[in-house]
Amino acid sequence: MKIAGRSDIGLVRANNQDNYLITKNNKGDILALVCDGIGGAKAGDVASLIATKNIGESFSQIDGFLDLSEGETWLKKVLNETNDLIYSTTATTDDYAGMGTTFVGALFINNEIIVANVGDSRAYVLEKDHLKQVTIDHSLVYELAASGKITVDEIENHPQRNVLTNALGVVGSLRVDTFIVAKGEKLLLCTDGLSGYVKHADLFKIINNNEIQMDQTLEALITKANSVGGYDNVTIILADLGGFFHE
Repeated sequence: MKIAGRSDIGLVRANNQDNYLITKNNKGDILALVCDGIGGAKAGDVASLIATKNIGESFSQIDGFLDLSEGETWLKKVLNETNDLIYSTTATTDDYAGMGTTFVGALFINNEIIVANVGDSRAYVLEKDHLKQVTIDHSLVYELAASGKITVDEIENHPQRNVLTNALGVVGSLRVDTFIVAKGEKLLLCTDGLSGYVKHADLFKIINNNEIQMDQTLEALITKANSVGGYDNVTIILADLGGFFHE
């Protein structure tokens, strides 16, 4: 399995509030994660860095997981601990007031994958002839669609599409959703700087292009996001799952 990440500031933002991490523990389990500091709040970059470091340090202290159930338990525990850590850090200075971050991550354990998300950073899996969204955004528009108040087609252009209902560091009771990925050719983790601006069909076309190397795929995704305005930071992790489920 090949896995790599890339982050880009975009063309509009003054700083990059995203962070990402790809790391391996002693057993060989792999953790990949992407965090997007909340753009409208102060110190979003601080929040995403705290999350990345805290989760990464916790993972490094674990020898390995027996199965996905152990991995899921750890993910929920460390995300709740990180939520509390960021929230308590906001009280140390006014500059940190209101800061928070999204999270999307994948644990690769024994040729199986579990994905977790908080907020609107997403995971996608490439399955033969289509790109499937794995995660469900924790956002106002998704809640409105789930309750039937708007249609799914209205989500993309809704004026409140960027309003989050869940994020690390800003809610007392954290919601962590987990998903099992049991098949697929490639796995994409990304911030909304990519998924919020690049059309689904274009994501599929770029990721499904097997004529280019992984670093070229990452670059093509970032270039596409910037070509439609580059309004946000873009952070991507891409895993080529060739042979992963059959080794």
